[in-house]
Amino acid sequence: MIIIPVDPKSIKENTNAGATRSAYALPMEKTEHSDGSTTIHRPIQWFNHLPIPRFSYSYIPTTVICNNCSEAFLHTELEGDCGVEMWSNEICPRCGAWDCCNIKLERPNNETLEEALNKRNKEEKNAAQ
Repeated sequence: MIIIPVDPKSIKENTNAGATRSAYALPMEKTEHSDGSTTIHRPIQWFNHLPIPRFSYSYIPTTVICNNCSEAFLHTELEGDCGVEMWSNEICPRCGAWDCCNIKLERPNNETLEEALNKRNKEEKNAAQ
């Protein structure tokens, strides 16, 4: 199994962590009135979602090898698809084989992410001095 590591440079704390409702701005609407005036309005669409996590991050692009065709590629190139009662996020972009490699995304807890973020901020501060 290949562990895909979190990119420490990508870790950031979400200012709206815990929020379960967000807004999406829809296209502007222009209304012309009979008196010659114009009103421009931008409607907002509210939607509910799962709580926003405290931290966001991405992964370091990692080379994997297909168990079917033996081609090497980055894990970011893996494709996903579903069939009847089946799902795979590990479809080879070269030969199309399902479950072509055995990867696991690193899932650090908030304490680990906070430590990594504090370490990076401290290093950046020292480098700036």
